[in-house]
Amino acid sequence: MFNITPILGFKFIYGNFKDIIDYLFTLDKICLYSANGEILNNIIFNNLPLVEKYYLIPDGISAVYFAKKINGVEVNKIAGIEVMQYIVNNKGDRPIYLFGAKQEVNNRLTEKLKRQGVNVVGNKCGFGYDEGKVIEEINNSGAEILFVALGSPLQEEFIYRAFNKLNVRLIVPVGGAFDVLSGYKRRAPKVFIRLKLEWFWRALNEPKRFKKIFSILLFNFYILELSLKLKQLNLNYATQEEEM
Repeated sequence: MFNITPILGFKFIYGNFKDIIDYLFTLDKICLYSANGEILNNIIFNNLPLVEKYYLIPDGISAVYFAKKINGVEVNKIAGIEVMQYIVNNKGDRPIYLFGAKQEVNNRLTEKLKRQGVNVVGNKCGFGYDEGKVIEEINNSGAEILFVALGSPLQEEFIYRAFNKLNVRLIVPVGGAFDVLSGYKRRAPKVFIRLKLEWFWRALNEPKRFKKIFSILLFNFYILELSLKLKQLNLNYATQEEEM
């Protein structure tokens, strides 16, 4: 079971992994974005472009908070890395292309997935590439699923430019998932994930991410301010109705 809910005009999808992925494969072409605080901040404040056919999954506490405060909707967090892991484990017979990360990381993940029987039909690292040639290689590979690991906002910008030229069915930007799934980096310990502090773990291990944390905090402040304004508007509207 899954739900699709518009929140401030953005199309969120959440619920059971299997049902969501099965549904996405009934569509001709779709992009599944991971909506964490950084990406939501870039979409709202920095005009990060989204393709026309897309869904957002609530990847992180900011997205969960966003849904609850603005729409009053209780959603479960769906981590982008877990979506990728589910797809390769359960849809691995479909042709997959891996684009992004360092050459070493990309090759290591490609070899690992192939050993597991995943149908990886092509791969390309995320540095020093010719965009036109990459799009051509992806199309020539016959891939149905494209994972893009360029980091945000580069991966979303690439997808926006390439979407109409690509022949794949499902595009999933996955940030640093290649690093973790290849074994190049560790994911946060389960206790951090359970306490919704995975972002804090990553910041401790990558101090350069503190700039991104500021954007997340800014976005959370925006959510709180907006939700208070919406509540005030609803209160004023209700008061006016009573007076009439």
